[in-house]
Parts: sequence; structure tokens; C-alpha cells
Amino acid sequence: MDGNSKLVSYLAILPLVVMGATFALVLRDPVDTAGMVVLALAAAFFVLSAIMFTGLGTKIVAGFIHDSSEENTRYDSRIVSTGVGMILLGAGIMAAISLLGQTFLYVGVLVLIVLIFVGVIYIAEYSKE
Repeated sequence: MDGNSKLVSYLAILPLVVMGATFALVLRDPVDTAGMVVLALAAAFFVLSAIMFTGLGTKIVAGFIHDSSEENTRYDSRIVSTGVGMILLGAGIMAAISLLGQTFLYVGVLVLIVLIFVGVIYIAEYSKE
């Protein structure tokens, strides 16, 4: 598996794991602590998303910092950071919407899935030089 495949799989799987954990918390009759955990997750995702959208988060993108310098020159770090920011924004929206109840959780999951696809396609399409 090359570096690009690892990056894409990481970007797609991590928010899905968080989505599954949020699903489990909300569906099992939420209590105050579960709501606080989901709220903390949403806040963390929103902060990380803001960092990524500013372009400062390129240093923390997994896979991107570990590639050789020749591999990194093929990609625009600003676009990679923005794409990851879209994915993290989707995870934050999904977590925040899930606090409204089980009915809204499905809307949040849909938003997350759409933003995962948009972020990955954005990185793949626009970052190649």
C-alpha cells in the first residue's frame, strides 16, 4: 500500500470510528456524561477543523508528514490541510447534531459521509501539481 492509499484510508476510517462511537453513546439512552463526552468530541473536532482550514495543520496530517520530500512536493500542503479540515468539520457537525437526539443523528451521519467524500475528492483532485 503506497502513502496515498494509507492517507486516504486513514482520512476515511477515523471519522467513521468516531461516528460509530457517537452512535453507541446516543443510542444507548444518553445520560449526562455521554452528552458531555459527545460535546467534548464536537468541540475538539471544530477546533481541529479550524486549525486545518487556516493551513497550520499540515504538520499534524498523518501520512503527509512521513512521506519523503519528493512525495510531498507532488501535493499542495494547503489543499491537503483544507481537505482534512472538511472531514473534521463533518465529524464535528455529526457529533453536535447527535446531541439533539436519535432522529437527528441520522442527519449528522449523512453530513459526515458527504463531507468525507468531498474532502477526499478535493485532496485527490486539486492537490496534484
